[in-house]
Amino acid sequence: MHPIFSRPFGIFDLDHTIFNQRILLKRNFGRFFQRTYGIPPQVSMRLFDTAGHLPLEERFRLVLQQHRHSTSSLSQDLARFWELVAADRPVVYEAAREVLQLCRNRGIVLFGTTDLSEEVMQQKLVTTRLDSLFSRVCGQETGPKGLPHLTVFAQTVSLPLSSFIAQAFYVVGNLKDLAIARAQGIYSVGIAHTVSPDDLRQHGADQVHSFIGILLQDQT
Repeated sequence: MHPIFSRPFGIFDLDHTIFNQRILLKRNFGRFFQRTYGIPPQVSMRLFDTAGHLPLEERFRLVLQQHRHSTSSLSQDLARFWELVAADRPVVYEAAREVLQLCRNRGIVLFGTTDLSEEVMQQKLVTTRLDSLFSRVCGQETGPKGLPHLTVFAQTVSLPLSSFIAQAFYVVGNLKDLAIARAQGIYSVGIAHTVSPDDLRQHGADQVHSFIGILLQDQT
């Protein structure tokens, strides 16, 4: 049995292990340039991938320049793009729902941590029908990811923070969340959706998997 299933509390980095923000951004990148500038979506989405090391604003600039459009309205274009993203249905990573449900079926109390506002994240959870699986979700209103969120989670189950931490696992998908888990001594499971497995290992993740669905293969 995977070590997480013997622990009563689970914390999930919602931004990188449950919701696939990259697919959502790429899809709307293509839609935006097709609707606004008539650029075929496959063209702009190809650049989205090949220039993935650049900030989003610079990828916008590249598409406009390559197709001889002015960049004078770049800030307005970005604002309209983010409106498209906000209106689109969130994308859940393959098998993430099943992992969460399995945890709940085994009696694990689940918590979610996000860099977004709690209102925005709650809407994403409701839209994807994942809201009922989490006992508490903390976001910007509670403070930055880390101790402020962990303190609320411990209070939710009426435990001292140290006791909660000793019994919890933290499923992380980026180095910031991994650093939080390491600093607080929480058992960490690194999911390499947005960062390489080697980076997760080198930064001290207790377990590393290429995608979240692998947790379903180790549940006996």
